[in-house]
Amino acid sequence: MPLNDQSEFIKYLMDQNEKLMAQNKELTETVAELTVKVDELTKKIVELTEQKNKNSSNSSKPPSSDGLKRKNRSLRGKTDKNQGGQEGHQGHGLELTGEPDKTVKVIPERCQHCPHW
Repeated sequence: MPLNDQSEFIKYLMDQNEKLMAQNKELTETVAELTVKVDELTKKIVELTEQKNKNSSNSSKPPSSDGLKRKNRSLRGKTDKNQGGQEGHQGHGLELTGEPDKTVKVIPERCQHCPHW
């Protein structure tokens, strides 16, 4: 390889190196800016999520700001039992007599032991 071609090649490589270094600097600055932006947006997301989860029971907001409907949450834990009276449960009702004189149907207005009817 002649010396002239080698010096041109070295000059070409030096120019490429300068361009790549400038591009690297720009990209590094861009990454730094985007990192700051991501941090700001993450903080904003956390702030908005906390704001969304607040209501009158866990903040100083008035009850009128709770919205139209609150989430229903049961305070009872989940069990393996079926709903209703459990096996072995003693029922509440009229006891039968041996020989009635007459039969009268009596329908209660409301059950004494539960809030139904």
